This record gives sequence, C-alpha cells and structure tokens, in this order.
Amino acid sequence: MKKSIILSFIAGLALLMMPALAVAQTTSQKTGPIIHMPSFYDLEEGWNTMKPGGETRCAHGTEYEFYTRAADPEKLLVFLYGGGACWDAEGCREGSNIYSSEINSERHPSRLGGILDPDHPENPFGEFSMVAIPVCTGDVHIGNNDATYTLVNNVGEEIEYTIHHRGLTNALSAINWITSSIDSPEIIFVAGSSAGSLGVPFHANQLATYFQNARVAGLGDDASSYGSGTVGDADPSRWGFPDKIRQYPGWELYGTHLGITDLYITGGSGINNLRLFQLDHANDFVQHFYLERSGNENPDVFKLIQASQESIRNELPGFRSFINGGHHHTALVSSGRFYNYRANGQRLRDWVAAIAKGEDVPDVQCEDCKRPGFIYNEEDLAILNTMIDRLSNAWNPTDEGGACPGDAESWSLRCVLIDAVGELSDLSPGDYSIAWDLLNEVMIRINYQWGQGSALILYNNMSGMTAGAIIELLEEVWERIRVQTDETLQGFQSLVGCSDNQTGENLEQYLTGLYSELMETYILHHKTDLYAKHTTEDYLLVVEIGLIEDRELVITTVENLDFTSVIIENEEFLHHGDTVVLIGQKEMNGNIMGYTIDAKMRYMAVFVQEEGRWKMLSGSFSPVVHPSVLYGEPEEG
Repeated sequence: MKKSIILSFIAGLALLMMPALAVAQTTSQKTGPIIHMPSFYDLEEGWNTMKPGGETRCAHGTEYEFYTRAADPEKLLVFLYGGGACWDAEGCREGSNIYSSEINSERHPSRLGGILDPDHPENPFGEFSMVAIPVCTGDVHIGNNDATYTLVNNVGEEIEYTIHHRGLTNALSAINWITSSIDSPEIIFVAGSSAGSLGVPFHANQLATYFQNARVAGLGDDASSYGSGTVGDADPSRWGFPDKIRQYPGWELYGTHLGITDLYITGGSGINNLRLFQLDHANDFVQHFYLERSGNENPDVFKLIQASQESIRNELPGFRSFINGGHHHTALVSSGRFYNYRANGQRLRDWVAAIAKGEDVPDVQCEDCKRPGFIYNEEDLAILNTMIDRLSNAWNPTDEGGACPGDAESWSLRCVLIDAVGELSDLSPGDYSIAWDLLNEVMIRINYQWGQGSALILYNNMSGMTAGAIIELLEEVWERIRVQTDETLQGFQSLVGCSDNQTGENLEQYLTGLYSELMETYILHHKTDLYAKHTTEDYLLVVEIGLIEDRELVITTVENLDFTSVIIENEEFLHHGDTVVLIGQKEMNGNIMGYTIDAKMRYMAVFVQEEGRWKMLSGSFSPVVHPSVLYGEPEEG
C-alpha cells in the first residue's frame, strides 16, 4: 500500500480549516486522555481496533472502540452497528436487554458476515476499505448528552444512575479519523443496520459535505417504520437530540421529531453527491417491539414503512427502497440473508452492488410479504431431506437449549437442522436459505414476539407437538421451495442438471455468469475456493505460451497474478448433453510475475456435470494477435 504522509497532512489541515467539516466540533472539545490512532496508511493488515479515548465512552462509562480495515483508499465502506435504544429509567438501566451498553467482542466485524466479510467471493465491497462503528449508548449514533435517570426498585427505593448518551461523539471520532486520514475517496458507501439506520442520513451527509468530489450512498437496514409520527413516547431530548445535531451545517433548522422520515429528508436535501436508500423486512418483529414500546398499539409495520417511504420519496426523487417479506430483522451483515434474499425477482446482493457502482436501481417490494424471498440451491433441499429422514426415526420432544450433542440418538427441530448442515459442510445453518425460511415459517405459526427466545425451541417443545406435525411442516417448506417461482426453480434445475424442461437459455445464463465469477474472484481477488469447487480433479489449463497446468498448479500460482481489471465477453455457447463449451474473449490489464499483460485473450472453457454440479474440465487462453505478428508480413504477389 502506498505511503502518502504529505497528502495525509494536507487532509488533516483541511479538517481544521474547512467550515463544511462540522465533525470537528465534537472531538475538538476533548478533556479526557486522547489515545493515538494510526493513520490509514499505517494500518496493519486485516481489522484494526481503534480506541479514540477523549470524550468517547459507552453508556456506563466503559471504553469505546471502532474498527478499520485498509484496502483500496478510493473506495470506502462505513458501517454503523445496530444496538437498540433507550429513553427511560427502565429501558436504560444496567442489565437492560433492549440496547447495547458496552462493546461486545462477539460482534467484532471479523465475526460478522454479509458486507463486512471481505473474503466472501460475492461481496461487492471486497475491495473497499472498511470502517465499522459500534453503538453502545442507546441513542442510535446521534446523541451527545449525559442523562440522569431515577429508577424505583421493587421495595420503593429511588435509585439514580447516569447514562452517557455519547453515540454522536463516538461515531464522529471514527468520521473524524476518516476525514483526517484518508485523502480523497471516490466512492463512500455508508450503511447501518437497525439503530444504525437512523444514524445513516446524518453521518452520510457529513461525509458527503466534506468529500464533495466523492460519490456517497447511504443505506439504512430495518428501521423505516419509525416515521415522524410513530415515536411518541420515545424522548430523544435525554440524548441531547435534536439540539446537538442542529450545530452542524445543513441541520440548523431540523425539527423536533426523531423519526427516520425527517432524518432522511434533511440528510438528503441539498447534497448533490449523496443518495439515500432503505432496506426492510415487511413484518420485522424487532421494529414491531420498539413501535409498541413507543406507544403504538398493535402497529402495522409494513404500512408504516410504506407511509414513511412515500413521504421521503416526495421530497427526495432519487430515494429507492427494497422491502423483502418476513419477520426477521436486518440483513446486511448476515451472509445467509444478504447473499440469498430476493424479492419480486430482484436479488438483494445485486441491488446493493448496483448502488455501490453508482447505477440507478428500482424500488423493490415483496409479493407474498409474510415470507422472505430466497435464492435456493440443491444443498437447501438436501438439508431438508436429511432432517425429514432423521426425524422420521427419532424425534426429541424436549429441547433444553445449549449445545446439541454430537452423538444424539434423537433430535429436536433445532438440533436436527444443525446436524444436517454439519453433515453437508463446515458452514453454519445461518449460511443457508433453508434455515431462515424455516425459522420465519415457525415464527408465523407461533405468532413469535421479540425476546421470547429461540423460535425453533418454542415450536419443538409446544404441548401436543408430534414428530408427524414437524415433518409435515418440513414437507410444506420443501414443496414451497420447489415451486416458489419459475425463475427460482429453473435456476435450481440449472445448478443440479435434473430438469426435463431445462432450457438452453437458463443454462447459458448460469454458466456464463459462473465463468465470469470464477475468473473475477481468481484473477482479481486471488480467491481460489470457488475455483476449486467448480473444477474437476483432473482439470487442465492450456496457457498462452503453450504450457499445460493442472488444477493444483493453477490454484497455488494465483499469487503470481497482479491484475487491475478483467472484462469477459462470451461469444459462443455449445451445449451437448452433459458437456458445455464456452468460447469468448478476455480483456486483461495487469501483470504475471512482473510481465505486463494488457491485451485481449481468446478463451475456451469446457464444463461437464459431475456429482450434480457443473464443473470445468479444461480451459485455455491465448493472445488475440494479427497473423503478421507471428508470421511476418505476407509476400507481395
């Protein structure tokens, strides 16, 4: 990574001099010890823990920290964690389960998935530098006040305690680090889940104001029902809101409502380089909980989401939203949901990737909004088949929670899911669509409310439950997956090659897309897992100078590649039974072992079906050159 001390100094100087940089206000008033934090160009590989010190702290006074990961300095992902909210003595007390009051090591970004997993082969932010900003103050990243609460205990005694609502101070310590340490990013993507969604419009606005030449996008994940008229009993004045954010340019006239509607409209107005977006579950059970706690009786989450978004759309024509079905909460840092969700034919991952590229995206809304839409594959059905087979022989009607025994003679619904996934792969159940689909179906059946515990355990242990009833549930889920939509079914059939009515168009779309993904992850990102998964053991590659490389050599020599771009054009698709030949061109820019490559390559790839999966049997590529380069100019006459 290049060093740029001079540029870092200039950026730091600009931090002090530019009136537009409102974020300097908070950290300039620090009275506590300020801990030195490395600049962007001095970060270590992987995730770095940053401890800003000063006035930052968590609700009960414990130390605050955020996390950074250096990659491409021109592309930046900023993620605002969720962590609940509190505004009264009962909710804010120590030990409360409705908000995060300290930094939780279990939520270190290395333990999360989705957009925060740089190694996932489909992550649209894999090349982005990342800043992950936790919240531990009960104020959705926008508070800056120490509030004293009085709690009456069960014997009538009044107990006073102070909560440090420093979410704004904490988040701005990370934003200040970005503006003083990163020179001039071209793309900034600000995302936030749950409580982080409410912080997105303000902090995205601040970054767009400072980096006026950057293209900035802000995406909130699951908080859209908290419109300006739905937070009646929540008192954000205890956080110092809105007085504190009114001190920042563009926010001077902000009203009194905490609602996300006003936050989005204010944050997105008058900023030409910023666009705002929202992502939600139509029947989110966590949003339902906080709406009830704010004084809304029996709230309709879906209708409230739609009403708030319509108000935003009227003021911000560029605003777009994605509403998936189901009762879950948040998707951005769950690999199983982020990469597998789809609604009305649109895949969530692709919708977000298009935003990151600066492309326009449509508004997307679920059709059957009781259930989330998913992309399934053969592994989801294999898991279901294993679960049905095992429960048919030995069902455990009592699940006491905790770890599932590895040598069990009978299985509860939860443990048979874990066991079936473990037999198939080393992934977790949360990486598979079937796990989330099944969980949502159980939530519907038991009218699940947030905080009740494991829905699968509750369903398994219900009075009168039988193995037959659980197997019937699994069979219904299996059938719904099979017939969910023609597109999903065809995509599944293309993967496993088991359909009598499979069309050449579907197979061509799948294999050309797979080949492009294989090349991009291998050539640009040096990731070989997908390549290994979709090549046969006896795979051979003929490279441009006539050498033949086997599968092992191709995988082990990936570090010799240093490419900045690869563009693939598919020209011919030849399908004969269980064999497919792809022919086309690759335009590659970079070098191999120090030798510069900036040319078009002709490629050919041969796919065959092996164990129900399409895999490459062989491939070749060679430069596209004029005959005169090889043979000289033709003789006259």
